Amino acid sequence: MRKASQIAGVVVTFLDITERKQNEEEIRAGSRRREEFLAMLSHELRNPLSTVVNAAAVLHVRDIDAETRERASRIIDRQTKHMARLLDDLLDVSRITRGGIELEKSPVDLRDVIRIALETLEPVLSQRQAPVIMEVSESPLVVNGDSDRLQQVVVNLLSNATRYSPADRAVHLSAQEEGESIVIRVKDSGAGVPKEMLSQIFELFVQHRQGLERSKGGMGIGLTLVRTIVELHGGTVEALSDGPGTGSEFVVHLPRHAANVRRNANPNESPAQPCRILVVEDQQDAREMMCYLLNLRGHEVSQAADGQSAVESIASGRPDIVFVDIGLPILNGYEVAEKVRSNRDFDHIVLVALTGYGQQEDVQLAKSAGFNEHITKPADSIAIDNILSQWSSRRAS
Repeated sequence: MRKASQIAGVVVTFLDITERKQNEEEIRAGSRRREEFLAMLSHELRNPLSTVVNAAAVLHVRDIDAETRERASRIIDRQTKHMARLLDDLLDVSRITRGGIELEKSPVDLRDVIRIALETLEPVLSQRQAPVIMEVSESPLVVNGDSDRLQQVVVNLLSNATRYSPADRAVHLSAQEEGESIVIRVKDSGAGVPKEMLSQIFELFVQHRQGLERSKGGMGIGLTLVRTIVELHGGTVEALSDGPGTGSEFVVHLPRHAANVRRNANPNESPAQPCRILVVEDQQDAREMMCYLLNLRGHEVSQAADGQSAVESIASGRPDIVFVDIGLPILNGYEVAEKVRSNRDFDHIVLVALTGYGQQEDVQLAKSAGFNEHITKPADSIAIDNILSQWSSRRAS
């Protein structure tokens, strides 16, 4: 009996040691992935930042020809949008780890989602000379989903395919109805995925090992976002590959929705009528550039550098639309909105929160304070134009 107890004790001790070693190895692996992620993040941010700095230096050269100036401007635009997407992905890492991704669902036609995703990626696809061969149903592909998040799925899958493919190699994108599902397939003929990686590739910070040049890698976030968003929509995603050098295919299944979708016209087809606009921003460079862009669009623009000045300018100037930063001195943006909404004489004024705070709770806070719209910095000029067009049309009607 005593001998049996000793044997049992040895077995338990052995199992404890084995479990402890496994836990230690998992901790080391997690730590290693985090260190690799930080190195990737530094690389991914410094590269576009370096490009922007160099392009800005080119614009300062005297007697620069028009073609070079235009090319430098396009490069700055492309690279700053790339950095904005990286920052959005970083914020989503936090949401993934704490389960904080929320969806705003409505009937969505995936054909619209795909069209907007391709427009978003157009600079990247043009730069890499990567044609996208489309096979998309002519009939509506309706799901009950969050349009912005579904665009993120398509953008991440397409950018992943082009990143790991030769520069001029085509990427195939199909979207069809199959039974009770809408199926999106993104296929490339690039680097492929080792068999042993297929079960891990959707994990956070996991990616196929690569060299120091890092010409193809991302941050190991995109595919995790894809899986998270797809599963929140009640769908599935899988990766297929026959191994290195054979290309990859990612297949997304989403539940089909029976409702019809009214396809909206492009808001940019009806440009905004000239408005009286107030820009409230304490950062001088940001304020000046925002005013400059709005002036170019034919609007009458004034500016304020703090919350108190903004309230006074609204009272005296009666603008149609006010873009308000949240982190303002004296009165913050929420306080500005509350003061404006407390005066019924200002009910006609459209308040737009223009801020670096972009999580769902920040949007809700802005709406609760009295803002009509919310734009996360850096502001996309198309989003600004759409808001101006929408609200000027309402005012005209």
